[in-house]
Amino acid sequence: MNPSADSPAPEAPQSQSRPAAKLSLLAVFSLLFGILGCTGLGALAGIAFGAIALVRINNSEGRLKGQGLAITGIIVSGLMLLLVPVLAGMLLPALAKAKAKAQIIASVNQVKQIGLAARIYETDHEGKFPLAANWNDTLRPLLGEDADKILRRPAARESSCGYGYNALVAGLLSSKVDPATVMFFELEFPRDNAVGGEELLRQPEGRGDRVVVGLADGSVVQLRAENLSELRWQP
Repeated sequence: MNPSADSPAPEAPQSQSRPAAKLSLLAVFSLLFGILGCTGLGALAGIAFGAIALVRINNSEGRLKGQGLAITGIIVSGLMLLLVPVLAGMLLPALAKAKAKAQIIASVNQVKQIGLAARIYETDHEGKFPLAANWNDTLRPLLGEDADKILRRPAARESSCGYGYNALVAGLLSSKVDPATVMFFELEFPRDNAVGGEELLRQPEGRGDRVVVGLADGSVVQLRAENLSELRWQP
């Protein structure tokens, strides 16, 4: 009898299974920062995280995965860095135009309020428009708590009054003044209690700009530079 016949067969050595690879968080961060890279700084962070993630994944001997995410993050971040200046170049002019339009609208509303205050004064003073001297101070109580804000032109940096008063209508009976006559207007150089004529009128800057003018009947007009000659200054 073969003694080895009843001997138990030797057990096959068990193979050691390798633990599942973990996803690299740096690779995830790279992609996230790339997607959020519209600020520019986020894109730089995305490239940095992606590069570090690739190095660690390659050196992990299979313990880390996410190489595709890291590469995608680097590519997306790079594209964002290229697109940000282009988008900024497209958006900034549009934002500047929108801001200028908003300032014109605000100025129109302010000139309307100044004109209304002048009409209230006229009603209380036998139909006469305010006198030229210190007309800001005369209308200030009628403009209320926001008088300083109303008298300051929105686009002006100075805190002085941004509007002038037509000297030719000051103190006149409203019934003797043509309704289309200029009464209040934006100043080229803001200063308090400014009185004068077209020599003080602000000149529009560029085709998109308008100068705001209040007329004797209380209406307000917006004019380009080429239309300023249409204004009536004589009562």
